[in-house]
Amino acid sequence: MQERRPASIGATAIEARRVRKGFGHVEALRHATVAVRHGEIVALLGDNGAGESTLVRIPQGIHRPDAGEVLIENQSVVLRSTRHELR
Repeated sequence: MQERRPASIGATAIEARRVRKGFGHVEALRHATVAVRHGEIVALLGDNGAGESTLVRIPQGIHRPDAGEVLIENQSVVLRSTRHELR
């Protein structure tokens, strides 16, 4: 198992760039972009059905984006499941 070095406070931990996700004819996310840095506390707010839960579930591997990319520690990743990172 690869050893991880401690991250610098303020460095980007996780980022979603221009993520799109649809469920049938419903477009839950359209070009959503967000970055969270180490040591940062973030609140994600929106109206019911605005896509907040979907945006949070994509970096967790629960949903796969239809377009865009997810980066962890500035490395582009494709998470196939919630267990993907544990392998």
